[in-house]
Amino acid sequence: MTVDYSAEAPCEFDCNHVTGISTRVRVDGVPGHFGCWERKQAAGPVEGDQGDAGPVEGDQGDQGDQGDAEAAEAGPETLRFLADLEKRFAPKRRSTIKGRTAMNPPYWRPTLPGAMELVRSSSGWSWSREYAGATVTLDRSGAWISAASSVDVAHGKLEHTGPGDHRRPGIYKVAVYPWNGDGPNPLGHVVEGESEVWVTWPRFSLLVELAEANRWPDAVCVDSWTGDPVRLRDWATHVNAARTEAIERHGRDSDEYNAVKVAFSQAVTLMTGKSTPGQPRTYPKSPVHRADWGYSIQDQGAVTLWRWQDDCRAVAPEFPPVAMRSVDELVIPSEALPIVTTKERPGGRKPLQIDPTGTKLGTFKVKGDE
Repeated sequence: MTVDYSAEAPCEFDCNHVTGISTRVRVDGVPGHFGCWERKQAAGPVEGDQGDAGPVEGDQGDQGDQGDAEAAEAGPETLRFLADLEKRFAPKRRSTIKGRTAMNPPYWRPTLPGAMELVRSSSGWSWSREYAGATVTLDRSGAWISAASSVDVAHGKLEHTGPGDHRRPGIYKVAVYPWNGDGPNPLGHVVEGESEVWVTWPRFSLLVELAEANRWPDAVCVDSWTGDPVRLRDWATHVNAARTEAIERHGRDSDEYNAVKVAFSQAVTLMTGKSTPGQPRTYPKSPVHRADWGYSIQDQGAVTLWRWQDDCRAVAPEFPPVAMRSVDELVIPSEALPIVTTKERPGGRKPLQIDPTGTKLGTFKVKGDE
């Protein structure tokens, strides 16, 4: 997909925009260099961009970028968030090796455990209850980006930590139980006959919270693979800056805004890779092989929406939520809106916030009435 637009002012995000210069953005799924609305010359690949794109396990150096040459050859610049994560916003962690302390980037291509292929992750919800009254559909602003900003992911490779109370990012094997509460099962889709399932850290954290509140039988970890935590907050902030720019300059119905959404979705898809039964997971054209990160981002978005419906139910029990869709749509009775936006949530947390512009992460905008 190619998007043409004219820069209206110098870019605020350390890029090379010049007022009046026409710029083209191509979103093609090839990971490479990206700098917000940066203008990139097509004269040829940048020095160093044709290096080895396949580091060995644990390699913490710059893996180069096989996509830059392709982008340069094609002409238009490409919106490439995944390479920005690798080259500009790597989530670093302090470590000491042989007496030397440094802030080290993560493992980009660790060997992931076989249990990774058994993980139950969710790309969203499809739940509703019968309700005949008027409703309001709330859209959670930048739900995927917000999830990437707030989720803990493993810095290094996942280590086999077995059963126990680890409280670290990774994957956990837990028992399956029926849900007797209101709303959808917090475990997500449950296959009949399942007794145990592998889940991500965000999902496991939700089950732990519910078990501690006596709302879930238990959240005993039967087995686990975990790692030391880091967050992708800087990267997510960078992506959201591009998203905000697109919305404020061009609007939500613009090609520019759609380009940002598509590019970020592709970044998460590429880092997650492709799973084929009976075959090793593959990562076509991706410099980042972190299915554990991709699944955690997806589940963080789904779990966050579940928590919101649960909070709305607690704040306005007489007007409980009516539906949940994907990771960003929450449908509530119209009578609930003035209550959930003014009354504190359990624990003294702020009420649900409405941002009509849809640019502030963690807020909702009213999408429409039904």
